[in-house]
Amino acid sequence: MHTVRNRILLFGGTLAAGLLSLGLHRYMMEYCFDDKGLLVSGNLPGKLLWAVGIGFVALLALVLRSIGGDGTYADNFPPCVFSGGLMIAAGFAMAWAVPGLMLSVQPPVAEGVSLAVANLTGLLAHYLPWAAAAAMAVVGVYRILGKRPWPVFSGIVCLFYMLMLVTNYRLWSADPQLHDYAYQLLAGVLLMLCSFHRTCCDAQVIQRKKLLATGLGAAACCLASLSGDFQWGFYLASGLWAAGSMCHVAVLPPDPEEDEEEPEPEAEIKEETE
Repeated sequence: MHTVRNRILLFGGTLAAGLLSLGLHRYMMEYCFDDKGLLVSGNLPGKLLWAVGIGFVALLALVLRSIGGDGTYADNFPPCVFSGGLMIAAGFAMAWAVPGLMLSVQPPVAEGVSLAVANLTGLLAHYLPWAAAAAMAVVGVYRILGKRPWPVFSGIVCLFYMLMLVTNYRLWSADPQLHDYAYQLLAGVLLMLCSFHRTCCDAQVIQRKKLLATGLGAAACCLASLSGDFQWGFYLASGLWAAGSMCHVAVLPPDPEEDEEEPEPEAEIKEETE
């Protein structure tokens, strides 16, 4: 019963928050600018966006407090065709979006870096998106089979999102209008954190509350990011991946606390009598 409730609240709340934010942001960006092209301060859609965001964070905090301990990998990632299918679909969608990403993904190379290092960084930036798309699909297959994948697959996805966050921020920093890229920025940060926690789970270092918080938040922000034309295929694929990467939301028993055993007193050394 609690599992069904958690699914409805967490996944339904994520979908609702993402779609509401998508609609409100699109309306705001179309109708809430003055004659000078500046966003009208205190507009109603903007206030509603804040309300939706705060309500969604409160919902996550409330529900995640009651899901119990972290459990084992088998507890959190049982065989699931739906979740695995989402991740496989995300891999194919990301592969479809990669050619468009290549136009904006440029490796951040500092001045004074040797040509060999610059070329190596360029090759990494070129092939990493393809490797990440393949890794998403591979992890999805493992989820369908109910097996634990090698952590390197989710690690590749984490590196990819780190690259995308750095690259896109270099583009956003030239735009003083935060509302143009706020959801994309939040999505990039949460996707990086989610992929990191998923990598930790694959390495059997499980923190399910952090995984669910970052993953569901990333999925909602990816939905909201579809309101613009900037890399919408990337955010569509990322939203599918974040949703499919989530662990089971059943209430698990609390983790047993390690008993702090008091060290046994050292045996007193008896002095030898003469």
